[in-house]
Amino acid sequence: MAHILRYFYFAPHHVFGLPGGFASLTPLPFVPVFPFPPNGDEAGLFRLIRAAFSQRRKTAANAVANGLGISKAKVNAALQAAGLDIRLRPEQLTLEDYCALQAALAAAE
Repeated sequence: MAHILRYFYFAPHHVFGLPGGFASLTPLPFVPVFPFPPNGDEAGLFRLIRAAFSQRRKTAANAVANGLGISKAKVNAALQAAGLDIRLRPEQLTLEDYCALQAALAAAE
């Protein structure tokens, strides 16, 4: 979501050397849609994502279990608790999915 504000109008020939007309400067500030990461553990989220992509041609469950050194059963339970399919590959997960997985893994500890 962006909030559009107009700071001022200016003639385009002042900036672009174009004749006639007017232009305006409109900044688009970044407004996050969800808090990133929701639990505030940014380093943990990046560890999880790095672990997920650490092995080629693996499911997310296998890669995360091997990369973080935890049991596959615990990762599968966390994936199911987050509402995700345990057969998904890391590239099929969204950033929101990784945040949900991280929250589910933290709740299982």
